[in-house]
Amino acid sequence: MAVINGGWSYSVVACMHEYLARYPNVQIQESSSKAHNRTVINRFIQTENVNKKKSTRRPQVSEEVVENLRARRVYQNPQTSLKRLPLQFGIVPLSTQYQVLKKRLNLHPYKTSVLEQLPPVDTSRRLEYCQWFQNTLKYWT
Repeated sequence: MAVINGGWSYSVVACMHEYLARYPNVQIQESSSKAHNRTVINRFIQTENVNKKKSTRRPQVSEEVVENLRARRVYQNPQTSLKRLPLQFGIVPLSTQYQVLKKRLNLHPYKTSVLEQLPPVDTSRRLEYCQWFQNTLKYWT
């Protein structure tokens, strides 16, 4: 880059020669480096800065989607699976539904599991264990 008659003049070839003179052990692919240099130069011409812009954030989920999901999922039919819900609810991605349910509505998926029944025969052993545990706690505290 050079200033000529008060304006900037760019030469990709001159830039590459200067880079190779400064860093002789580095091997570069000419086609990719030219494209990158051109990108950086165009960015500088447009913004007078070589830094990249901040990336855009993910779009926010609208309050309408949150309210519809809350009404349909939680209150009307809580047993409906999230995979079947888009058929009733419209086109809302499954990942968005999970995000809304977990982060905004503080609802988390769960599975019901079968618990074993304790037979009456175990009553005396459970009582004995509870008494032992209470005595042990008294001893250590």
